[in-house]
Amino acid sequence: MAGRSVQASGATGRPRCRTQPRATPSQPPSTRLVVPRFCLTRRPYTAPVVVGKAGRRIRVAATLLVAVGLFYGTLWGSDADFPIGPFRMYSTSRDLNEPVGDTEVYAVNGRGERFNFTSAYPGMRRAEIEGQLSRFEADPSLLAGLAEAYADRYPDRPVINEISVVVNWIEIADGRPTGHSWTEEKVEWRR
Repeated sequence: MAGRSVQASGATGRPRCRTQPRATPSQPPSTRLVVPRFCLTRRPYTAPVVVGKAGRRIRVAATLLVAVGLFYGTLWGSDADFPIGPFRMYSTSRDLNEPVGDTEVYAVNGRGERFNFTSAYPGMRRAEIEGQLSRFEADPSLLAGLAEAYADRYPDRPVINEISVVVNWIEIADGRPTGHSWTEEKVEWRR
């Protein structure tokens, strides 16, 4: 049985459809094929967009502006210049014999309990604290914001009276830890 073509009237603009040959009812059920019908559609023709002189000038100016920004960001930018910056954190590496710092935040509550102040408590991740460490060192009172965030988040717990940011330095030789480490307190805030 051959396929047949069906074409709708040109006024409706419906696609041309074709049905596949099907098995006749006289064939055994195991050899009967049921093939779905599919339609061949044509995309309507669209005329190309014509850009005038002003449009071309705007596009060229925008392209040049982005190119100049990328050039500046590559030579003099920093990670803070996103999306123009060079992302130096991903493009550089450390010396294999240079110590590696592991920053931690500790808090002391009203009961005198000292605990690791993880990101779950103030809602600020460790990377964000590391990124703003120079600000915290310049003005330790900024750490009070972490204590306030903790109090807002956990009103039933004792207030935070002290926050300290420490860096655990791990000595590295040939890219492997040597087993030697030391702790440096970077900044401390007290209520």
